[in-house]
Amino acid sequence: MIRLIASDMDGTLLNNRSELTFTTVASINAVQRAGIRFLINTGREYSSACSDLKRKKIYCDMICSSGAATYDQLGNPYNLHPIPKSIAAQILAVFFSFGVYADVYTDKSRAFIGNKAKLFRYYDQGVFPSSRKENKLYYRNMDEFFQMVKETKIYESIDTLLADEVSILKISTTHMNPQLIARLRRQMKQIPGLSIASTSDTTLEISDEKAQKGYALLQYAKTYNIAPNEILALGDSENDLSMLTLSGVHSIAMGNAKEEIKEVCAYITRTNEDNGVAYILERLLKDENPSFVRNTLAFLH
Repeated sequence: MIRLIASDMDGTLLNNRSELTFTTVASINAVQRAGIRFLINTGREYSSACSDLKRKKIYCDMICSSGAATYDQLGNPYNLHPIPKSIAAQILAVFFSFGVYADVYTDKSRAFIGNKAKLFRYYDQGVFPSSRKENKLYYRNMDEFFQMVKETKIYESIDTLLADEVSILKISTTHMNPQLIARLRRQMKQIPGLSIASTSDTTLEISDEKAQKGYALLQYAKTYNIAPNEILALGDSENDLSMLTLSGVHSIAMGNAKEEIKEVCAYITRTNEDNGVAYILERLLKDENPSFVRNTLAFLH
């Protein structure tokens, strides 16, 4: 019996316009009414993930910043796994030596080192072109983008960030040169105690080794005495691997997922553009057999 559904957001729950469709919202509401826990497990920071869900009146617990923090429905954080500041200093120094900008997710807000002009340049030259390449629209309009900028705390230097009383949950960057990202990734592997992942060949996400979607999902499930074989997990990219490869978990790749994700998952559903998550949830509700996953999804592979 499935008691917990864990879903990624971008490229999974949301379509390519960063929207929760009516069909998807209805399916989430239906599984929640049926007593099945629905959990968001995303690389986004809490404020970004929460705003998209509240807009559609979806209320659920969330794992954010790629597993670095879990939030209940009221927004209270727990199970935080921040990057030690001494390690964050090393990461940021390497980033800047490579000439890349750093998106910093803290327990208070998103942060950026530099100034607003550099932040705009980073998004114009890196984040926006990369998101178009991925078919993932993180901001539906410029109002949403400027709201993010308004909520981002700007630090003039690495030292001023590290001196602030915030916990650093994740450090990421986007650059349109995949070779540079690959070199940066190899350099990050020289620093012990890190989790390193990407959503594409132009992005890199760094967090503490315990700040992984899979580790956070197991911690969450234990809180409610939910066994791995009672969990259904859905995702599309590398930062979902740690939850999709958990032993016993019923793993489902989106039809738009990268090939390496499809290869490790037991099943494949429709794409995020074709309401792939909703399709799975609807099948789950229609099938009364506790072995639903293996009996009714085999044909999706």
